Amino acid sequence: MAIGVSLASWPAPTGPAEYPLGEVQPTTVIADMDFPVLKDVQELERERERRLETVPAVVVREDSSSVSAYRKLRWIRDQVETLRARGGDATTGADRSELVLTFSQSTLLSLLLGPRTDELLSQAELLLQEVMQRGYVDMDLAEELAAYPSVRITDLLGSVTIPSDQLMTPDRVGELARSRAVQAGLPAGALADIVLHCAEPNLRLEQGDTKALREEAVASVEPHTRIVRRGEKIIGAHEVITPEVQRVLQSYVYWRGQRGLGIRFWDRTAPLLGDLVLVFVLVGAFVTYLWIHRRPLLERPVDFWLLLVILGSVLLLGGGLVRFLGLPHLLVPISAIAILMTLFFDARLAIATSLLAVFLIGLVADGGMPFVAVIGIGAVVAVLLTPSLRRRTHFYRILGVISGVHLALLAGMSLADAGQFGFFLRGAVASMANPLLATAVVLLLLPISESVFHRSTDLSLLELADLNRPALRRLMLVAPGTYHHSLMVGTLAESSANAIGANPLLARVIGYYHDIGKVGKPDLFRENVQLGRKAPRDRLAPSMSRLILERHVREGVQLGQAERLPREVIQGIREHHGFGLMKEAFDRACLADPKTPPAQYCYPGPRPTSREAALVLLANQVDEVSRELADPTPSRIKRLVHDVVQENLDNANLDESGLTLSDLAQARAAFVSLLTAAHRARAQSRRDRPESRPDPGLEGSRSLGGPRAV
Repeated sequence: MAIGVSLASWPAPTGPAEYPLGEVQPTTVIADMDFPVLKDVQELERERERRLETVPAVVVREDSSSVSAYRKLRWIRDQVETLRARGGDATTGADRSELVLTFSQSTLLSLLLGPRTDELLSQAELLLQEVMQRGYVDMDLAEELAAYPSVRITDLLGSVTIPSDQLMTPDRVGELARSRAVQAGLPAGALADIVLHCAEPNLRLEQGDTKALREEAVASVEPHTRIVRRGEKIIGAHEVITPEVQRVLQSYVYWRGQRGLGIRFWDRTAPLLGDLVLVFVLVGAFVTYLWIHRRPLLERPVDFWLLLVILGSVLLLGGGLVRFLGLPHLLVPISAIAILMTLFFDARLAIATSLLAVFLIGLVADGGMPFVAVIGIGAVVAVLLTPSLRRRTHFYRILGVISGVHLALLAGMSLADAGQFGFFLRGAVASMANPLLATAVVLLLLPISESVFHRSTDLSLLELADLNRPALRRLMLVAPGTYHHSLMVGTLAESSANAIGANPLLARVIGYYHDIGKVGKPDLFRENVQLGRKAPRDRLAPSMSRLILERHVREGVQLGQAERLPREVIQGIREHHGFGLMKEAFDRACLADPKTPPAQYCYPGPRPTSREAALVLLANQVDEVSRELADPTPSRIKRLVHDVVQENLDNANLDESGLTLSDLAQARAAFVSLLTAAHRARAQSRRDRPESRPDPGLEGSRSLGGPRAV
């Protein structure tokens, strides 16, 4: 379902191009109907643009504005005549004040004291009439109308079309007034001031009529060039398809489809069915691989959903880039799938998932073989490089290597294709940007997936393995014996995980944190009691000892959850004893009641469900019993490790761990090698210090690194 939704965002493949340009047509094509030959899209757009350039803007003349303009001029004439009759020396009066506020001082002098006032006002009246008749617009409307070649002015008497640059604007009126004034020998500024003061915009743009004219002009452009008649030969057999013939053929296919005479039903559905078959085959092969080799993943819904989220997110992103942004397929960040799957699962599953995505895009979503080759190999390289990640900044090293691989593959394919460097240049930018986008996707999805699915990666495990983490520092300060025991368990588990091919980092981290539940009451555990002192728990009843031992597991899980440890680590804390027997408490209970059932003193489980948790369980017990060896020779250590492993096999503690007998043999060898080296180093250290003398009273219980941890 997730893959189907993701692929739905991809553009539908167009299939092989019909009648490709420059190819030889194998058969003769005869028209079986009349049809028009469609114009090229770009040519049609150019014709429409040229037609739009001839469409005028429609404006309406408003006579009320003209009447108002003439009224203003008459008022000015009346005021001037009145003031001149008074001799122009009146110092009061609202009319004179208004006139003074209307014009500049030079214009007032020309009107009130000039010898040619009547001629000035008459010239202003003539010019104002001309302006209003031609049409007067303000600067805002003038800028809007400048986009049109002409203007159609309509009024009660009809309409007239004039070039848009002949409309009267304030600037043009000012220039015309100054020109007329110079010709008549009148003050230029005064004439311009009077006309501009009186003139009012009397043209209004009709948006609806203008839009209708433009739509009519676009519709008037014929979308076809000529008509092909029924029975007319379009192209003969073995003729080369030219651009003109190709346009006729494409028009023929289009009109046949419009009239229901196009591609047959099978021809239409065959590509879709082919894509569905490819999807089912690819997805089926992937699910079969999971069923055969990774069945536990299918049985864990959380892990399976994580896989689908990683795969679906990248496919959806790729679909958006290709379909909605029109970017090349080479930009789809398949390397993000490779890196995330390697971090969350392993290299084999990462390669399988990456190849699934590559083939889905390359074969179904029309990515092509260049995409399959370049991006597919780049994804494999990403899988191989991801295990070397130790910091989030190391992503940039992978980024550079993948970019280089992409460029090398593109260059090789270009050279193999007779030096088609155009192909190389087109793909170079996308292939170099691909790792950048993949890194961004990984850095975005990685913390979200870790948080939502409670999963860990080697990056987060490395952070948890830092001994300066608050939980480990608290363990070191509060329970130093448990802390050193945990370090040894982590080292043993890591060594054995390396030997059997499990996750050594996860095993080490589980070993570090498996006993953090002891920080609440560290003195109740023997490894934190000083030599020579009796453990407080020895004074408690066996049943109380059992409750204390059970509680340290529960509290460890609670502390792990409070520290937001990954699910695998918390599960390892919960399982690090399995259903093992609490031997010390059980032996003390048997002293009081020999009929005490062993099941009463077993840990509540569950059994280890991962190889790493099982290795921590074995390492925990091996370290405990090895500390009680008085003479830790290699043979005794080997026998001890064998007994621990065999005991857990006998009590079914390892049945759900996934460990094979071969794995256990390799783990035993790793335990023996590490413990032998550790005890040899400690023994050599004691021999190098002659002042150290073993206490005969402690000979039977002395431990190499402190008291036994339980």
